[in-house]
Order: sequence, then structure tokens, then C-alpha cells
Amino acid sequence: MTWTIKIRSSPGALMASDYECPFHGRFTATVARDANGDPPDEVPCPFVEALHNGSTGWREVACSDLSPFRISMPAVHTQFVVSAYQGKPAPKPHPNAMDTRPLAEGQRKKFRESRRAIRREYRHQRLKDYLR
Repeated sequence: MTWTIKIRSSPGALMASDYECPFHGRFTATVARDANGDPPDEVPCPFVEALHNGSTGWREVACSDLSPFRISMPAVHTQFVVSAYQGKPAPKPHPNAMDTRPLAEGQRKKFRESRRAIRREYRHQRLKDYLR
């Protein structure tokens, strides 16, 4: 069996990489790739501090300590196993109260039929009251 090494990036192409300064923490730098397409192992820290210089005022001093490469990765979300028990649903405040649970479960037809039945019953009740 033969193996072929494929480098999918051009050397010198720019990429964003994460580095960590021992004093200032993590930062992202745009760096050129090496011959293998990897970022450099270390880059100077870009952090600039303003220091008070006595009577002459303020001056800016660059950190420029070498910061090692840190592998960046997305946040890992762990799904914890949780058991939940649901009790009985609360009773309706009155018989004609709207119950939207069938809508949440994707049963639009059942929801519409129940609402139509409630409206029909309401019409019949009004008609009975009118004929008395």
C-alpha cells in the first residue's frame, strides 16, 4: 500500500492562529504558513503597554516576548444525562380555554378541529338561548 502526502495549503499563505503570551494571555495573530502549511511555533507578543516615564511623560513599550502556539478549538459541550419526571398537566381554567399542546407537537389539524368544535358548541348554545 502506498501513501501520498498532500499539502493543501501554499507555503507563505496567511492564516489566523492562536498564541499565548505568558504575561498577557491568549491572542490571535495573522501569520504566514511554513513549507508544511503549519503556523510558526512561536511569535512575538503584540501587546503594547504605556509606561509613565517620570517628567518626560508616557512612552509605549512593546512586550515582544515569544509566545508559543496554542491549538484553538471550539468550546466542547457535554450533554449530561438528566432524568426529569413530568407530573399531570394543570387543569384548564374553564372548558373553552385554548390548549396549544397539539400545535407544539405538530398536530395542526387536531388543534383546528378542537377549536372548531368549541366554536360550534358556542354557536349552538347562543342559538338555544336566543330561541327561549
